[in-house]
Amino acid sequence: MEVSSSARQTAARTLPAAAPPFLLAMLAYLLVVHVWGLGVHPMGRDYEHLAHAANLPWPVRGLLMAEVRLFGASPWGYQAVNLFLLYGCMLCTFFLVRLTAGGPAWLGSLAATLLMANPVKSEATLNISGAVDLVPALLALATLALYALHVRHKRLAALCAALACFVLAVLPFREMLSLFFVVLLYEALVPRGNARNWKRLLPFAAAAAAGLFVHRESLLPIESSPVQVFAPLLLVVYPVGLLPETAARFLDMPWMGWAYAVATLLALGLLCTKVRNPALWFGLSAALAARLLLRYPQVDLIHLGGGGKLLLPAALLAMAFSAVCREILRHPKWVRPAIFGTTLLCIGFFALQISSILDWRRGGALVRAYQSAAQAEAARRPGSAVAIVPDYQ
Repeated sequence: MEVSSSARQTAARTLPAAAPPFLLAMLAYLLVVHVWGLGVHPMGRDYEHLAHAANLPWPVRGLLMAEVRLFGASPWGYQAVNLFLLYGCMLCTFFLVRLTAGGPAWLGSLAATLLMANPVKSEATLNISGAVDLVPALLALATLALYALHVRHKRLAALCAALACFVLAVLPFREMLSLFFVVLLYEALVPRGNARNWKRLLPFAAAAAAGLFVHRESLLPIESSPVQVFAPLLLVVYPVGLLPETAARFLDMPWMGWAYAVATLLALGLLCTKVRNPALWFGLSAALAARLLLRYPQVDLIHLGGGGKLLLPAALLAMAFSAVCREILRHPKWVRPAIFGTTLLCIGFFALQISSILDWRRGGALVRAYQSAAQAEAARRPGSAVAIVPDYQ
């Protein structure tokens, strides 16, 4: 008992002490990668969300209306808020990994950095309405990080804060109903022995039931096939999208997709038998659980449209990867290759994200040029009918 108590006290001391340098480094990575996205012209769903803001969940609706009052027609402020929310997601991912997977503190920053630089979620930071994706993801990750803090250090305040974040995620956001399954998996897979306590799930179950009641009209029928629900997870680890001919081939021969899924599950099952860290089991299974009960439009496997909805699964899979790295670090001869390899991986993701941002900038320039030309034509010929992308204000 004395040894375990001492170990807990040491962990409680070293966790905050080790965090600040990595948190500053994560902020620097965020700015280096995403500074190129500030000022991207509004595109796509921005016009729909701002035109029909009343249909958005109330936390996002209130935030977007405040942004409109503060920033007007300039996209810079909206995107700066998006980066602030993304950094919050990074912080929650960092501490979730530290509390669940253990190991060196840089493993937490690795998971957070991979989340930040994953191009699949580009719309969440580059759309001026990106808060539609970032706010629920931040609430979900905060729920998990605070719940993990309670499990690790038995802090009642952390459990209450986790419940508050859970309620704010589940009641307004229909896509977060599956968050209860993620919390359930954490309780089932991470705590060991007497540390597991099913009773603390009761208030979360009650909140989830309330969420089911609030969203009862949109629950059935669930207009999603298993392929539509789980296939987008491929984009988390392959965030460049499929070629149109590749996607068509999978549609024409569905057995190829099922064969790929079975092979992937077998490979992951073999990996789980080699890695004993519970963060791996939790990260993989929770990423699947987070995609349950979906009904909103699915992710476009070619253009990555809707990829902002993959923020939570991306964080969970990044944590699972960190757990694998934690196991590799147990072997002294693999420490330097692991550090070198993960560094190259992060640099590769930086390059992919910056390339995606530059593509968005070019697309935004085309939309802005079209709007300017259409407005000029309308001014020159007042009686003419002109098709124009609406002003997002």
